[in-house]
Amino acid sequence: MDLRNLKHLRSLTLAGEPLSEMVFDKIRTEYA
Repeated sequence: MDLRNLKHLRSLTLAGEPLSEMVFDKIRTEYA
């Protein structure tokens, strides 16, 4: 198991979650 790879995957997940929340908010505002 490569710890650097795991850390990279974790940071991708952490960075991806707020991003998708912002995208969902934007879509909701535009199409509400």
